Amino acid sequence: MPDLPNLNEQCTALNLYTGDMIIDTHAKSVGVLTKRIHRVSMIEDDLYFWTIYWTNQSDDDKLEPISIQMEEEGLKISILIGMYELFRGESSYK
Repeated sequence: MPDLPNLNEQCTALNLYTGDMIIDTHAKSVGVLTKRIHRVSMIEDDLYFWTIYWTNQSDDDKLEPISIQMEEEGLKISILIGMYELFRGESSYK
């Protein structure tokens, strides 16, 4: 696992884009980043969230997509420490 100062630098350098895909290999689910949302907080100032559509395989082998929002910095840390694998979407290459 990266050390904390290096992790902070890596978070700053990591840019996420609409269309990027993340894979949670432990839960066996795939998420697609669909929308970045800006919110203003009295305590934290500016916060950004990603709307992510996840596909989870149910017991009867049907895909059940769900939509969640994740705070951007937490998502980046999850990618950097290996909780999620990041695969770049087409919009990442512009």
